[in-house]
Amino acid sequence: MARRSLLGLRAIVTGASSGIGRALVVELIGRGSQVVAMARRQARLESLAAELGNPPTLQLVVGDVTSADDRAAALQLA
Repeated sequence: MARRSLLGLRAIVTGASSGIGRALVVELIGRGSQVVAMARRQARLESLAAELGNPPTLQLVVGDVTSADDRAAALQLA
């Protein structure tokens, strides 16, 4: 089965500071997607961005997905 191209597509990833969320951000950025990474831990988000070379296709949102304001901020960036 052919892989779908993710080049240029936008994604919002919650829980991006660790685990599956973090791995998903790494994979999406590696495949050319524009990513909004959301998590509660700012230091871990910044560490992830630095590890990836602070790509212009990565936006960070420090917040909690259960907060309507934080979700709106992520959607605005996307």
